[in-house]
Amino acid sequence: PITYRAGDQPNNALSLNVIKPGEVAATGGTSGVVYALTENKQTQELERINHFAHVNYSKENPVIGKLLCINGSGILYRWMRNNTGVNDYNDMNLMTAQVPIGSHGLCVMPFGNGAERMLGNKNIGARILNLNLNQHNQDFLYRAALEGIAFSFIYGMTFIKNDNTPLRIIRAGNDNLFRSEVFGNTIATMIGQDIEI
Repeated sequence: PITYRAGDQPNNALSLNVIKPGEVAATGGTSGVVYALTENKQTQELERINHFAHVNYSKENPVIGKLLCINGSGILYRWMRNNTGVNDYNDMNLMTAQVPIGSHGLCVMPFGNGAERMLGNKNIGARILNLNLNQHNQDFLYRAALEGIAFSFIYGMTFIKNDNTPLRIIRAGNDNLFRSEVFGNTIATMIGQDIEI
């Protein structure tokens, strides 16, 4: 028999040709995921990061996938779509492009989908901060949401990098949140690195 078995994120990484240490697969679906490959079996991150034998792992060539999951990613953007009268993500993405970086101080924290391992399993919920009823409309809300999700990706990438895992090449599929230029560009700008779509 020919058999094969792996989890969703290792398979996603394989589909994006993420197979060597230093390569990273990023996903912006209901949950956001950063899946980074390393040959280093040592870790200081037993609480915030999951560790997997990658699809091409062998004793001779140990390739470990370090997985960070951000529960409140695309589900936040979907919640906004469902509750603000806009029915199309493309329209939302076009609206965000008209709003300046930083959304004039409006801040959205995306952690409304349960406890977050990356935050020590604290269930802090989603938050909208600094809302100015005379200045902000739904365009600002959408942009602030994308920026908040992107910043949570960046925060998580920081402690993956600090766990002896270089992030040399980042790849993402042309789907979900990565269809938004605001989202992808925010991450790429903040980490100072291109993202291959």
